[in-house]
Amino acid sequence: MPPASIKQIANNAWRVVLSYKDGWFDTRIPVIANCGGMIRCDTAGAKYLAKLHPPDKVFFLEGYQTIHTYETQDSFAPDYQGTIWFKVDTEGQAKAITLSVQLDVYDNQCPFPNDAFHQQIHQRAHTWLEAMRGRIARD
Repeated sequence: MPPASIKQIANNAWRVVLSYKDGWFDTRIPVIANCGGMIRCDTAGAKYLAKLHPPDKVFFLEGYQTIHTYETQDSFAPDYQGTIWFKVDTEGQAKAITLSVQLDVYDNQCPFPNDAFHQQIHQRAHTWLEAMRGRIARD
């Protein structure tokens, strides 16, 4: 089985290939507060786990799933910066999987759109997000 890999296939989309031997794979796909999107696995019988790191929040997934990091008091802070990790779940039938990942930032989900200081915090996270996206393979 080939080693885990990631390829950016569009501005906000990536293809991730991994096997159960890879354990947790850090895709380096950046995630900030108010991100949302979908993860799709077309591999028959596959189960997989996704983890936002930090805070190591784990999602048990199969097939097509959505994921969100909306900013709330008990959830993601406006300056949240993390990456998404994946792992093949050995409870599934597939030993290797291919995932399609689409993540977008939804600034309209911010609970404080008119607070200038709050928006500056978001801007720093956006700057980090763009720098991180530039480090992922595109070919």
